[in-house]
Amino acid sequence: LDIQKSVMNLSDACKSLHFMADLHSRETRYKEALTCYSEAQRLQEAIYGYFHEETANTLNRIGNVLARQGEFDLAMENHKEALRILKECCGENVKHPLVSQTLIQIGAVYYKERNSLATIQSKFDNYTTFIEGGMLEIIGRAHEDRGSYRMAIAFFEEKLQFLNDGETADDLEDIAETLNSLGMLSCRAGLYLEAIDYYDRALGIQMKLGCDDVQLAMARVLAGSVQYSLGHFNKALKLFQDALDTLYQEVGMEQETVAATLFHMGVVRAALCNYDDAMRNLQDALKIQSKLLGLEHPATFRTRREIGNLYAIYDTELDAAFDEYNDVIAGQKRIHGEKHPNVAETLHSIGCAQAKKGDLQAALRTLEDCYNMRLEFLGMDHPQQATTLHEIAKIQLKRGRLKKALHIIDAALTIRVESLSEQHIEVALAMATKASCLVARGSFAEANSLFLEALAIAKVSVGEKHPSISSIYVQMGIMHLRKCHFDEASAAIHTALDIYRQSELDDDHPGIKEAREELERVERAE
Repeated sequence: LDIQKSVMNLSDACKSLHFMADLHSRETRYKEALTCYSEAQRLQEAIYGYFHEETANTLNRIGNVLARQGEFDLAMENHKEALRILKECCGENVKHPLVSQTLIQIGAVYYKERNSLATIQSKFDNYTTFIEGGMLEIIGRAHEDRGSYRMAIAFFEEKLQFLNDGETADDLEDIAETLNSLGMLSCRAGLYLEAIDYYDRALGIQMKLGCDDVQLAMARVLAGSVQYSLGHFNKALKLFQDALDTLYQEVGMEQETVAATLFHMGVVRAALCNYDDAMRNLQDALKIQSKLLGLEHPATFRTRREIGNLYAIYDTELDAAFDEYNDVIAGQKRIHGEKHPNVAETLHSIGCAQAKKGDLQAALRTLEDCYNMRLEFLGMDHPQQATTLHEIAKIQLKRGRLKKALHIIDAALTIRVESLSEQHIEVALAMATKASCLVARGSFAEANSLFLEALAIAKVSVGEKHPSISSIYVQMGIMHLRKCHFDEASAAIHTALDIYRQSELDDDHPGIKEAREELERVERAE
């Protein structure tokens, strides 16, 4: 530091002061840390002027130290001043990473102050005006943009408590809007039953106020998104279709809400294996989103990723899928940074495609990166984590790592049962994968029992003619083949092929190809 000051290398001197302050702060030497930060701020103002991002960054660091000392008023003053500087530098764009981070730090001080012993004992809230200024929602949105959905829920819940005292029509509209925001955030956090409760409460208020057809249509879209997540695909599709009919009639085709509805319909139809209709819905959604939102919008990238997922179903279109994924993940990183739930979701798609291509080692690395990235934002028990664990388990099964595969698929199964329900199609598919692991281990009786349980759940969940039923029958056929029960193996695989044919899938669908290959093995008595 002395050397840097002596040669007037003030920029590096500021970095050294920050480093020293961090060390002091870790050792709870807060007075020394504040001295270092204050000197760094003085040097930065000399180099850059007062209204500069570096000055704001140092003020935020000072605020963090003050909050650790319990000096919440002073901490808030520093963070607010940092926010004022950043708005001068970056404009009013709250999605700017530095602005968003400052808002999150303001929220952290707010919660530390609210939960401090002094506040609890005094029952006095120094931040009433802070709440009334609308900052709770702004901070909640900053957490949402960052991908911290549970933290966003906490701030919107706080806002809801504040609003519940209001009785005017405007207050009720704000409450309904906040409840819908909580529903959407709960859905992203994997809290589907909570989402249904929020949406129902919002709709009750809207009905009381006299909502119009467009509001009812949007309520159907929100409800449909939860029904899809819970595995009720046909119910979700009907809600989306009813909403779309209303939206077409009331607002026309080129509307963001129409694009969102088409997107959801495409995702549901993909789950139902109606791939052509799914692709039409997604491409229609993409066309509207590209025009209204632009090519660099999160919703646009999400739709492109789902289109990539449709390409990835067929081996001949894997290259097209990778082209989509690579463009999408590069764009998502430009918007969100290197780590975000949206980036992780695309990593999951890439990992699945790599596995289909046969590059199991690369697929395993990608899926593990996806899982670890999500931990920070979604935790261990989110349904999306179960989906990634399921894919990892299938790869470990292919590699012959049966102990690992069984351990991982058990974890995925537990998450799905607890977060979805015991009657969800994803639970059935996880059971079938576990049964295949047991087959590979030679535990045929246990595997057969698990296959039958999975089959019963799947039939209740998606009906007897869904291709997922075929997949389970093929795996049962492989079990019978390993036991040299050729008649049972042939019957199971023929049943699978019959269901596939009724689903009107193309002959090159990977499920049909696998069933035919296994049937040939049965006929050769292998």
